Amino acid sequence: MTTNTTKNYNELKEGEKVPLMYDECMKIMFGNNDRLEPLTLLLSCVLEVRYENLVGHIEVVPNTLPNKELGKKKTERDIVVRLESVEKQKIMIEVNLSKKWYETILNRNIFYMNEVFTSGLEESETYDKIWTTFLINLNTFYTDKEHKKIFDTYYFRNEEGYILTKKQKILNINIEKCYQLWYSKNEIELKSPYEKDLFYLCAAMVTKSVDEFEGYKA
Repeated sequence: MTTNTTKNYNELKEGEKVPLMYDECMKIMFGNNDRLEPLTLLLSCVLEVRYENLVGHIEVVPNTLPNKELGKKKTERDIVVRLESVEKQKIMIEVNLSKKWYETILNRNIFYMNEVFTSGLEESETYDKIWTTFLINLNTFYTDKEHKKIFDTYYFRNEEGYILTKKQKILNINIEKCYQLWYSKNEIELKSPYEKDLFYLCAAMVTKSVDEFEGYKA
């Protein structure tokens, strides 16, 4: 097995596919209002909500929002989702794909999340009505290189661990490591069926062989 799953594929052989870890492929797969099934599956795993409960409550919204730091220029997000759950809880979700690690990438993604966060509040609404905002980062690296968590969740909290607000949540996923562990059939400790499904889904984003998953025996 090669560990270089981020290389460019100029020509595909029979039975191969372009990995979803490429921006345009991911946007087509998960950012399509005419075909919401893959996005619904992804959000079902991340939010730990039954797939059936999300059907009909998801909408991909325009992903170009004002960038105040750049004056009149706009900033393109990968995918922005509006979800109004069965319980009438309004949620904004942003999905990003990052193939290289550097601190400005993480800072940029947090800046994007805050733009999405504030965009969900109408001018006449009070701040208690602001939408819950999730940022899902699909990475090919560990955000925390010391602890090396494949699924790494972040809130704003103090040194004692007190969470200031659950209105903003960041989930970093190392999709390349999911693929490597899946390919080598290494077992990892998964907390729930949702996490198991997310593990397989993230591994599928990286593989370029159509037959790999069909021939895999868990």
